[in-house]
Amino acid sequence: MLKIPFHVKTPYVALALNYHLPKYFANVWNNASVRAAADGGANRIHSFFNKGNYKVPDYVSGDFDSIKKDVKVFLEKNGTKLIQTPNQDYSDVQKALNLINQKFNKMPVVVLGGYGGRFDQTIGVLNAALWCEKLDVFLMDQTNIMTWIRPKHSGVQLPEKWVPVKCGLLPMATPVSQLRTKGLKYEINDSLELGNHISIRNTAQTPNVSIITSHPVLWTNEIPKDENFL
Repeated sequence: MLKIPFHVKTPYVALALNYHLPKYFANVWNNASVRAAADGGANRIHSFFNKGNYKVPDYVSGDFDSIKKDVKVFLEKNGTKLIQTPNQDYSDVQKALNLINQKFNKMPVVVLGGYGGRFDQTIGVLNAALWCEKLDVFLMDQTNIMTWIRPKHSGVQLPEKWVPVKCGLLPMATPVSQLRTKGLKYEINDSLELGNHISIRNTAQTPNVSIITSHPVLWTNEIPKDENFL
């Protein structure tokens, strides 16, 4: 069962991308076991903390066409490892996830600043999370957390204090020929397909939601409005 990594003593990797970071970013970043940024995500972190003292990324990867020179110098002086990955066949987020997979594949990854801007970039981040199937990747914006539930999983485990919580199951990658749930207000025992039947405006009524699926399906749930939800 996929465990959303905001339980006590659950280690995780925080990965910042080059888009607006959510208001609770400091909490998620400071509580991470490992911190990373994809290229221009380093600029976002530096600006978020108003260019002052903060926990710098352990790693920054990418082709470095976006990171600012002064940010790069600051991070190098403060111990960040900068790993240049010029391969243009992969996006910066794919490169970052690949690096994390090589070094920290036992920990889930929380991606921040991954979506909400250009739609093609949002789809690119969703694609990267699906592509890197060896990692459990959670994507967060100001109000949502999303993750791919795969056939090998048995569902999702939510922090107890989040429940009940609004949620949905979206067949974004491919039609799902069979999906069965236990723990939702409106249980599903059916196929899901865009343009036909999807699950939105549902509610998780238990921390452990059982999801048995024939194909990858995107789970999304609302996060608490309280910034101290960790």
